[in-house]
Amino acid sequence: MDYIFDGDDYVPERDDERLGRQCYRIFNLMKDSLWRSLPEIEQITGDPQASISAQLRHFRKPRFGAHTVDRRRGDNSLYEYRLVPASEQLVVGRQEKPVNKWVRLDDEEIVGMTCDCIDPGNDEVFTMDCAISFARSIEEKIKELNCD
Repeated sequence: MDYIFDGDDYVPERDDERLGRQCYRIFNLMKDSLWRSLPEIEQITGDPQASISAQLRHFRKPRFGAHTVDRRRGDNSLYEYRLVPASEQLVVGRQEKPVNKWVRLDDEEIVGMTCDCIDPGNDEVFTMDCAISFARSIEEKIKELNCD
């Protein structure tokens, strides 16, 4: 059986539920694409900063949805992170532009431009199956624990 999580110290029976719930909390917070520092995410989710950082890196991987996770240095010199869910990304030609919901492009930007707009990963069955399977497993665990 293939597991979503991995690592030298990873034990599925011990870690799947904890890591799944952690991913769920962090993703649900960050899916609004707002910039947040690790201390801000920690304060809201209650998860340790090292774990938050690891989960944000995971979200970039195909088996976790191939989301965009941007990083920038904030005003207080701490790094801030922004997650843009893969379902909200627009790909124009070879340049990927994260967007939220609807996009309005000025006429100057699209005159003479040939573009294909796709949802990244929509033609990669393995990636999508893995992401759907992961989401279902987390939903099932939450139902089992009655922690909506």
